Amino acid sequence: MSDDKIDSIVKSVLEKFVGRAIIGKEKYGTTLDRDDLSKSEWLTHLQEELMDATLYIEKLKRMEEKICCVFVSNKKYIEKFYQTCSQLLTVGKYTGDVCLIIGDDLNNDEFKNNKFIKKNKIIIKHFPDTKFTPEFLEKQKQLDRPSFWIDKLFQYHKFNLFSEYFKKWDYLFYMDCGITIYNDINPMLKVREKNKLLAHSDSYPKYNLHLDYQFDTFKDEFQKLRETYCLNVNYPQTTIMLFDTNLIEENMPDKLLELTYKYPISITNDQGILALYFTCINPCFKQIPLKNDTTYFYDYFLRDYGQPYIMVKNTTFGH
Repeated sequence: MSDDKIDSIVKSVLEKFVGRAIIGKEKYGTTLDRDDLSKSEWLTHLQEELMDATLYIEKLKRMEEKICCVFVSNKKYIEKFYQTCSQLLTVGKYTGDVCLIIGDDLNNDEFKNNKFIKKNKIIIKHFPDTKFTPEFLEKQKQLDRPSFWIDKLFQYHKFNLFSEYFKKWDYLFYMDCGITIYNDINPMLKVREKNKLLAHSDSYPKYNLHLDYQFDTFKDEFQKLRETYCLNVNYPQTTIMLFDTNLIEENMPDKLLELTYKYPISITNDQGILALYFTCINPCFKQIPLKNDTTYFYDYFLRDYGQPYIMVKNTTFGH
């Protein structure tokens, strides 16, 4: 058949087939004309090739997935954002999108146009501060917990991580401002799972705490909470979260706020509510792997002296 009878694509494929046959002959010393294999053995070869093809497809799909690292900060914590984000982009070797969720106190042109934001192409997403009801604020003062929690109600701004705005990415990796990053974070990003929220267990390493620990058990609302949900479960910290944006539902921040008003007894602000949601209402929380063969991924404290970590929240050794 003359070359002018076939198109360039077919010609290219034919050349690859011939080239592959030559390499196969040189490498294995035989061709497909061999007759020393049974039908079953040929089928095994085919099966193995198809299995390899499936792995290649999965790898290519992963390469197409879009990930965004997200922070939440107000003016009080912005220096910690600069610190952690700088580490993310240098020692963390992260090259993807970074988004900073802000409230009203940073929603101005001076901040949005500052040198760090512009140089590192940080995506700024403003959500208005939550206007809590007087009843809710009064209840917060009455909770059996250290008084500093009442000054950290901006933590509820984390609910905006589950805004539909973020569905333009396939996965979000949230980190608290102030986390210290020591190594390449890409091994952590690779453990992402479909339809899962990966986070660190708040009761690690003893696993002696359950979800009820996140709420003031002396308040009337706790009895209703306990009657509605099983609280005898492991639950996540919200210091880091790696999750599939398919978990984001319509008007989800509003739904989380409604849950907060229904049970205004979370000792740890957003964490109790998000833990309740992702263990009891949509139970997709899973412990993020603790480590791979070479390094620990994340822990709240440094616990294993002399061992490499990718990131920790509190650099104090022990606990």
